[in-house]
Amino acid sequence: MTSSTKTLCILYPSRLPDELTATFPPVLLEPDVTIKRVSSKDVADRDLELSAYGKAHLFNPPLSVIKQLPNHPSITLSFDTLPAQEMSSWIAPFTIQVPSLAFRSVLRRRGISAETIHPVPAGMNRPGEIRREVRKRYQLVHKYLLWVDERFLSPKYRSSVLQTLQKAVKEFPALQVLWVTKHSAVSPKGLIIADSEKVKQQKLWLAADLLLSIGSPQQSLVPLHLQALSLGIPVITAEGGDHDEWVNHLFSGVVLNRKYWQRELRMYLSQLVKKPSLMNQWRNNGRHLINCITGMNSDE
Repeated sequence: MTSSTKTLCILYPSRLPDELTATFPPVLLEPDVTIKRVSSKDVADRDLELSAYGKAHLFNPPLSVIKQLPNHPSITLSFDTLPAQEMSSWIAPFTIQVPSLAFRSVLRRRGISAETIHPVPAGMNRPGEIRREVRKRYQLVHKYLLWVDERFLSPKYRSSVLQTLQKAVKEFPALQVLWVTKHSAVSPKGLIIADSEKVKQQKLWLAADLLLSIGSPQQSLVPLHLQALSLGIPVITAEGGDHDEWVNHLFSGVVLNRKYWQRELRMYLSQLVKKPSLMNQWRNNGRHLINCITGMNSDE
C-alpha cells in the first residue's frame, strides 16, 4: 500500500444482480476508484495488486483471499452475504462494512466490529415511461403485476411459491405474475415468463406493482428491497435475516411468517387486489421512506 489517494475496489461474485439492486458498497460511486471484477473461476488465481493504491476495498472476498491480505488499516472488507463462522478470526482485524443492522448485530455477537453502510439507490432514466411501455406490451391495463425472480427465492420455496401463485392468478383475475427464471424450459400456466437476460436488457421490473422475495436469511436483501422501494414498488418478503429491515409490515409492504407464508401470501394478495388504495399507500410510504433517509428522488 502507498500514500496514493486512489482506491482499488475488487468485487467478488454476489448473488444479487447489479441491475436490480441499490449500490453496495457505496465506495463504488466515489471518485478515484479503480474497480476490478473477479469471476468465480478466477478467484483463486487473482493477483490482488494492492501496492499501487492508498486504499483497498474488497467486496465478498473468499477466505482464501483474506488469508493473503496484509493487516493494514487502509483495507476494508464488505459483505452482502454473512461470512461463515470460520472466517471470523480472519476478518476481525479489518474494517468491515455490511448493508444492514441485522448483519452488523450478527457479526458483533461474534466479536467483530462491523459498521452498517446503507446501499445507494440507483437513479434511472425515464422509469415512468419505461413502466408504461412494458405494461402496455404485456397488456397489464387494470392488472396488478407481482414480480417474482427465482434468484430471490430459496430453492426449497420455489416449487411451492409457483404452485401458490398459479392458484392465486386463477382466484384473483386482477392479479398477474411475472416469473423471472434462468431455465428456458420453465413455462408455468397462467404466468408471464421472462429470462433474466431479457429482464436486464428491457428493465421489465419497472412494470411491477409488487415484489416477492423469500430468500435465505444468510443473504442480505437490503440492496434489492431498498431499490424496489425507491421506485415505488412495495415488497412482500419473509421474516429472517435483514429481509424486514426496510420492509415495514403493512406500511411499505408485507412481512410473512415463514411457517404460514402460503396462507398469509394469499390473504394479503386478496386484500391488495380488492383495495388498490392500500397498494398505492404502500407505494408512497416506501418511496417517501427511502427519499427521506437517502435523499433519493425518483421519477413517477
